[in-house]
Amino acid sequence: MRFHRNAKLGLAGRRELVLQIAAGSSLREAAQAFNVSVATAHRWSKRWRQASETERGNLSCLFDRSSRPAHSPRQLRPELEQAICDCRLQ
Repeated sequence: MRFHRNAKLGLAGRRELVLQIAAGSSLREAAQAFNVSVATAHRWSKRWRQASETERGNLSCLFDRSSRPAHSPRQLRPELEQAICDCRLQ
């Protein structure tokens, strides 16, 4: 389990944040209490609400997601990529 190096909240902090929002605090109040932006509070709250019971139970919905793109439509075919790399090495 990895967290972004600049993340203000760890797993326990994120859990407390979403539980406070679920208990009735507004996004603004919760964000201020945990010293994060309203957008951050909204992001974690939304992921918590959309998560299944299993994901909530093991807190996997509160882990950071990869920033790697799901697909690269302009990526070259592997054989063409290899030919370019070979050409550059010569």
